[in-house]
Amino acid sequence: MALPTVISTCSFCVEVMTGGTTFTDFSDELSVLSAPSQARMNSPAYVFGESAPMISYGKREPMEVVVRGVYQEATTSLFYKAHVSFTTACGELFAIAYSPGGCTTDNRRLRTSTTRARITNLVYPEGDASSAEVMMWEATILTDELTESVWA
Repeated sequence: MALPTVISTCSFCVEVMTGGTTFTDFSDELSVLSAPSQARMNSPAYVFGESAPMISYGKREPMEVVVRGVYQEATTSLFYKAHVSFTTACGELFAIAYSPGGCTTDNRRLRTSTTRARITNLVYPEGDASSAEVMMWEATILTDELTESVWA
């Protein structure tokens, strides 16, 4: 039996859309993308005559995608775009599209909502004089869906 093809993070690609209609590749500024998990509402009810619960199921719950990036001062940097999106009244659209196999035709692409994704938490960069760590920032994006498609 043949082993499956392994995909490393060398090819990982992340694109971001802020308040518009176009995704831009920011793979060179991001170092971590925490894949979300999504739950479905459920409600167990226990009755005296049974040893197992009756369970009803509801809608899918929202999910969080967390990205961590290298801090840069430029107004074209992703941190700057995230900060503007976060501080805009009621929050501005901040959608993420990513592909573990890279931004290449026919690779799978996972994408947050392009109408309802917003930053709900922004961690600003911090400094430590006793460290040589790269300055990082982090954003949590809340979305109601993660759709899968093929990179075009």
